[in-house]
Amino acid sequence: MNPTQLVKRELLDPRPENEAGLRPIAGAVNIPFAELSARLHELPPKSEIIQVVGPPDLATTVVEWLTQHGRVARVVAGQAEATADTSPVRSEARANEVGRLWEPSAFLEEVAGQLRLCAGESPGAPGSALDLACGSGRNAVFLACCGWKVTAVDILPDALDLGRELERLYARGWHAVKWICADIHTANAGGTPQPNEYAGGTPWPQQVLPERMGPQQLGWRPDEQFDLVTMFRYLDRGLVRQLPDWVKPGGSIVLETFTTEHRQRHGRPARAAHVLRPGELRELFAPVLSRMRLRHYSEGWRGAEHTARLWVQCSAPGN
Repeated sequence: MNPTQLVKRELLDPRPENEAGLRPIAGAVNIPFAELSARLHELPPKSEIIQVVGPPDLATTVVEWLTQHGRVARVVAGQAEATADTSPVRSEARANEVGRLWEPSAFLEEVAGQLRLCAGESPGAPGSALDLACGSGRNAVFLACCGWKVTAVDILPDALDLGRELERLYARGWHAVKWICADIHTANAGGTPQPNEYAGGTPWPQQVLPERMGPQQLGWRPDEQFDLVTMFRYLDRGLVRQLPDWVKPGGSIVLETFTTEHRQRHGRPARAAHVLRPGELRELFAPVLSRMRLRHYSEGWRGAEHTARLWVQCSAPGN
């Protein structure tokens, strides 16, 4: 099986799957209306307007439903059905294309592109990647579709189920993602616990574990090193301090999470311990920058979110 190639699309086609398969609409992704409530994680970011195509009555109903569920959507009329392409080369390429409305982290997409450029013509896959607090798996599946061998970890089994389905739909032919249900906060249980506190804030609360999580998955930590470690929208300072030990020589760590400015404006995350003060993410890595290169650091508003972004790279052997 040839690996799928993800292609960003702009239009949502809510017709039944068999109808959309027989008469696809150019530039559209088919998510049947009957399945939409279970596939919300496949929609564009909330900052984007969802453009709905298809039969006018159905498209209008879907727009009304999306509006009731807090999304901004509109009907786009006059979209033509895709025409057959008789070119064998183009037809084969299109057969491997899978359209997506969802997006990975913009920062991860940028870094992955730069890592691909750095690799140049090097043979083989990019390497192994660990996605911590992976949620419903958009970043993990994106990396898999870029050729990475991905391990994805989250505490919520329902989120991992969404990730597995996302992989089934969008990442055919690539290395299978290894999905792990575990409490990554307790990953620092193997040594002296590091407090997850901010400016005198209260310690990280005791985790309440889902019933589907077995006790053997507490205190999870990897038994190997990775070429790339990522963590988005999650903060555990004790865990962050351990990440450099989880990366191979020459590998990268990519992080992004919310700051105090975001919390001041939106009131989220609820606890002060879950946001970074100005400059704090860089400070957390200061002790290891003698053996790691700071490739990127920034803090600022990205649309409605104020985040800190960091990309560090371990020194390669001989450097």
